[in-house]
Amino acid sequence: MDWDGSGVRGLLTNERYTGDVLSRKTCTLDFRSHKSVVNDGHKPQYYIENHHEGIISKEDFQRVQDILSQSVSTAKGIRKKTYPLSKRLKCTNCGANFHRQENPNGKVDWICSTSKKSKKLCKMESINEEQIEKLLKEGFYKRYGDNITTDGNRFKKQLMKELMNAEAARDREQNLLRVKLEKILIEENKAVIDGLETGPIKEKRIALEKQIAERATDWELFDRDEAFRRKALGKLKDLQGSVQSINRILDISFMRAWVIRIKIESPYLFTVKWIDGSKTVAGQFRRRYML
Repeated sequence: MDWDGSGVRGLLTNERYTGDVLSRKTCTLDFRSHKSVVNDGHKPQYYIENHHEGIISKEDFQRVQDILSQSVSTAKGIRKKTYPLSKRLKCTNCGANFHRQENPNGKVDWICSTSKKSKKLCKMESINEEQIEKLLKEGFYKRYGDNITTDGNRFKKQLMKELMNAEAARDREQNLLRVKLEKILIEENKAVIDGLETGPIKEKRIALEKQIAERATDWELFDRDEAFRRKALGKLKDLQGSVQSINRILDISFMRAWVIRIKIESPYLFTVKWIDGSKTVAGQFRRRYML
């Protein structure tokens, strides 16, 4: 072990010395590369007490954690605040993310990070957060169609079911794509062995690998959003199933439970990508905002 700051901190924060075990400290997000990352809320974790005999008391261990926590707070100060739309608004002109900016009048704008550096690099205009909520709500209405204006109780149940089944649906999609890829690889290998033409099979494989790569990025973002889904479920459970009551809670924080990413064509035209991979266009094209 290297006796540097990170090595010593690793010893001081290792719960195993108390006899307890925290499972899933790392997890695999990309099933293709099997690369492990620190499980910073991506997957559920389980704490097992008294798993084995400890060599230090839990009281001493907790006192050390309190001291370390105070040291981190003193050294780093206030952590950078994140918002529901952070890293989810993407400029279609240059590919950069939008950053939040609070104006002196209290209004909040989101600005393309490239455009903020120079309008010569990207001409995308800033967008007021109220406009984003308006278009996101429009996209939400389009996604659910008549269900959002007819039977409020039925619509509430639909939303709750979708959120509760979201992880299972993601896992099914992952498995389905994995099986499809395995079948194509077997088919391609067999064609090579038999000396047959592999061009069409290779094209199918490349197209599927591209689809998997795109969805893998979505799944990584999806795993970070568990808190939004849990919070939205809590709001729905406490809600009376009327259309009016549902409409009242349709703010950015609530709708984020269903949003993977928003691609911004202009301040008046968005494409919203939802947790199931489907997309909805909200807003309208305006010629003077051609980039």
